[in-house]
Amino acid sequence: MPADADGWQSCRVNGANRKTMTIFLAATLLAGCGRSAAENAEDDAARKAAQIGKEIHGVRNDIWTAEDLGRRAAVREDAKLLAIAGSDTGTKDGVTLTLKITGTGADQPLISSGEPEQTFEFCFDVRITRYEVGEPRKVACPANAPITYPAQQAAPLLPAEDKLKAALARVTDETSARSAIADLQLDQRVRTQYVTRDGVVGVALRADDASAHSFDCRLVRITRGQPVKLDVWRPASVYLQPGELSCTASEAAGGLGMRPPH
Repeated sequence: MPADADGWQSCRVNGANRKTMTIFLAATLLAGCGRSAAENAEDDAARKAAQIGKEIHGVRNDIWTAEDLGRRAAVREDAKLLAIAGSDTGTKDGVTLTLKITGTGADQPLISSGEPEQTFEFCFDVRITRYEVGEPRKVACPANAPITYPAQQAAPLLPAEDKLKAALARVTDETSARSAIADLQLDQRVRTQYVTRDGVVGVALRADDASAHSFDCRLVRITRGQPVKLDVWRPASVYLQPGELSCTASEAAGGLGMRPPH
């Protein structure tokens, strides 16, 4: 039976309405999926925490105290140090820093219309041991103010090579070398080391700069004979990088780092 004109028109309108409603519901559902700004900001903050942990650890696999790491964290502008646990990186558990970090993210619905970025703060525990930095673990932020440290003393200075050579001009053995070094009245933080091996005396003077994760070095080799041969040198900077010289008396006795690198 053929439908009249009014009935056919009514059917078309109802079908269009159903189609419009279906599209509207689908768009609403899609807009509710995706990731929120807070979730994306947390991911951003976690990435920053991981990078900050690596930078605080540094490139040397030395044993650092909790204060060494805490000082490095406390002066950063991209993180706030809220807590610190552990004694040094040489222990099994290492040192754990609780850092407050800002993350940025925008809502990411499946149908995007250029949502603005938002900023959130998160706290992470970052565990640092001698050889590695653990993955950041999100924690509740402590209520205390950021940890600060009093100003640190400047790194101790070592004597210039010519001054050191003049002080050791009359040295013939380890005993006289120790006496001559003592007369220089070096900063007590300067580490001195001596060794005698096969008629050669090696002397090392090392001054650590914890704030710069580096050290300065003077090496001395005294070779017995007629006359006594005295060598004093500062190894080239490339020799003071991680994996190179450690500024020891044995290195001095062996003449390591005396010649510049090729």
